[in-house]
Amino acid sequence: MCGRYSAAKPFLALVRSLGVKLQKMGEWTPRYNIAPTQPAPMVYKPANGLELGKARWGFESFRRENHASGPLRINARLETLADKPGFDKLHLSKRCLLPADGFYEWQTRNGRRQPFRVVLKDQEPFFMAGLWRSGGIQSHATSPGSSAPIQGRETEMAYTLITCPACPALQPLHDRMPVILRGAEALAWMEIPGQTSDSINQMAYAGPFFIYPVGEWVNSAKTEDPRCIDRIRLDLDWFEQPWWEQ
Repeated sequence: MCGRYSAAKPFLALVRSLGVKLQKMGEWTPRYNIAPTQPAPMVYKPANGLELGKARWGFESFRRENHASGPLRINARLETLADKPGFDKLHLSKRCLLPADGFYEWQTRNGRRQPFRVVLKDQEPFFMAGLWRSGGIQSHATSPGSSAPIQGRETEMAYTLITCPACPALQPLHDRMPVILRGAEALAWMEIPGQTSDSINQMAYAGPFFIYPVGEWVNSAKTEDPRCIDRIRLDLDWFEQPWWEQ
């Protein structure tokens, strides 16, 4: 899964390359630690043209019994989009792109969770594929990993990230990765809703990547500053280095 990402580098040139309307976005500051329930930039197609706006990460389960609290849907598996109730309709008409320049994953050694950041080898920003809808966060939804309801959220636009099986370079880190799209592939995702999961997976970016360890500041969603993306040194007696910083 993907539970945190960053959009710290300027991405408006990337967005403009798609012919996106920018007037509704307003100002945007660098984001170093985007977490579920937080607002983030999103390219979507509300009518005839692509627009850049803001939406919150995560929306509720499509089917709930007795309005019971449930975790937010922050990820959707590419392989089951066409079959999953709710996602089967969204992936035909409510596709989006999430500007980013890196994402985080964790590995555990001896009870300690070590975060790693994944960026493209050329360090350039990119898009992650997603689905969006209105009415994303209600008062009875819960944050991932918590049973406490999110209080005081108004109905608004929200999105979920689409994940696919990890490419070989990332498999030592995690078995899933975001669907990363660049250039013509990003436009194809937004304009051709009849694609199969196999065709989308084939056009997704699969490397090269650069993986490096970051500090535990990123573990807290409340930490939002450049420390989150700073590389740190690891004790190699505690953590091997056969697959990262290559």
